[in-house]
Amino acid sequence: MLAIYTRISKKKSEGKDTSIETQQNLGTIFADKHFMKYQYFSDRGFTGTNDDRPEFQDMIWAIKKGKITAVWVYDQSRLERNEEIWMMFQGLIVAHKIDYYVSGNKYEIDNELIRMAANMASFWNASYARTTSKNVKASYALRINSGKWIGVTPYGYKTDENGILLIDKGEEIIVKRIFDMSLSGIGAYTIANKLNDEKIPTKYNRYKGKIRKIDPYTRSTKSFDKKDIQWRGNVISDIIKNPIYKGHWITNMKKNNVVTDVIKRTAPAIIPEELYDEVIANLAKNKKNVGKREEYNYLLNGLVLCSCGKEMRGKKRPKGKDSAYKCGGGTVDCRGMNIAKLETFIVEHLFISRDLQTFLTNQPKIGEKVLNQLKSKLDKKSQELKNAELTAKRFLNMMKDPELNDDIAIAEEYKSAKKRQTELIQTTKELTDEIFSIENDLATTRFFYAINNFKIDQTFDVIKRSVHNLVESLTVNYNSEKRYFIVQVKYRGFEERATFKVDTMLFNWKWLTYERARAYTVQQLDYDRSQFAGYMSETFGINAEPSPNWEGGVTEPVFAKIVLEKENLIRFD
Repeated sequence: MLAIYTRISKKKSEGKDTSIETQQNLGTIFADKHFMKYQYFSDRGFTGTNDDRPEFQDMIWAIKKGKITAVWVYDQSRLERNEEIWMMFQGLIVAHKIDYYVSGNKYEIDNELIRMAANMASFWNASYARTTSKNVKASYALRINSGKWIGVTPYGYKTDENGILLIDKGEEIIVKRIFDMSLSGIGAYTIANKLNDEKIPTKYNRYKGKIRKIDPYTRSTKSFDKKDIQWRGNVISDIIKNPIYKGHWITNMKKNNVVTDVIKRTAPAIIPEELYDEVIANLAKNKKNVGKREEYNYLLNGLVLCSCGKEMRGKKRPKGKDSAYKCGGGTVDCRGMNIAKLETFIVEHLFISRDLQTFLTNQPKIGEKVLNQLKSKLDKKSQELKNAELTAKRFLNMMKDPELNDDIAIAEEYKSAKKRQTELIQTTKELTDEIFSIENDLATTRFFYAINNFKIDQTFDVIKRSVHNLVESLTVNYNSEKRYFIVQVKYRGFEERATFKVDTMLFNWKWLTYERARAYTVQQLDYDRSQFAGYMSETFGINAEPSPNWEGGVTEPVFAKIVLEKENLIRFD
């Protein structure tokens, strides 16, 4: 599997940097040309100077798990702008024998000249990032001190050709209306609804392109056309509370997200200071008149996928007219699922029924410290293996030399190096398997901890975070002819799945199967082998054993039930 890694900096906008879509397109062309299966890993709005990037970490995890055999990047600066990250990644791809491609060119990191070139590229990327950061900060401070606006102007304002802040006469009228309505006792959400009803453009409607939002729970990115962005109550509230409208321009200077200085200047005022202060003082009275706020809690947004390939999002409407997770696919097999019933089922399955715990692997007795020691040992043995391979290759070349091919000492050295190479291959494989097993056990420990510490009276955000930490996805397949759903739950952190069947009433959930992708212990592998042999015997009447390299894996029939009761459905609104 080829990993196509793409990134665009949070400091650069589309058009000023090679877009994610362009990078992905180039990577896809390369993969198709070489008949390679591929998977996208895309970080949008993240700097390359650190490795705290969700998709980058997912790619690292996939490499360690053996799911990725090659990596493609548009250029090395997309991968990193930090020498330490490059050295980590370089060691990783060498240890796991990963092919590394930069814009279609294969970088043989084992080749010292190529490795040196890659190291130099990393140095220049990091140096460029540091220099650019200093220049940007210096330019930023200079513009602020000279009275020039930086970034997107507040609603009601614009800038001239020199960057000086001016009042936008058209938007000025709307700003004054907002303050007048607030002073008269109209709440922020009601004001937003009025402006939307009148089709008053928002500040985003001035611009072309899209605005992207990262889901705080799943880290997935959603795109919205700027022309479609509407007024919201929190936007109205931010406008009312912004002192720039009374002429107070305040800029916080930060370093490492800590405010180091506050710069205060004057700006063209749209609202008289006395009126502004009166509106602020009146805000408390408006809390009782905020208008209809159509905001709902959706426990599973970002997790539920329809069999058609689209995401199913929660949709609620006033007065109970609609309440379902829907994909909008429009086919007969794209049917919504009632929000309260689906969410109650998930809570029951994960936290209350306790059946899940009996199918997960046992809690580990080995902790993070031992895991880190094993990883360090694996890195050391991987380096030794590389050296042994180079040594064997060197002696093999010497044996091909006509003047040395009869040298017994060289032949013995070659045999010794090959033997050492074989031993190290086995050692690194055993270490990799042990690390894989422990990582799975640690994931299970975290799973059990979340289950055992769950309380139904926790806040919605705490419960949602717990669910999203345990579940990677729910795939829904509806059979329109027989009118039932098949729902597959994929657990986060290890390759385990459960499959459920439920009719359209969504009360009686029958647990059909539990699947484990591979064995994590010797005992599990023995069990899986016996299950395989039994299946072959019962189904085909033959005696058959899996290959010696088989890693196990089993699908267990369960037939347990989760039965929901109408009066006990959980509703998070």
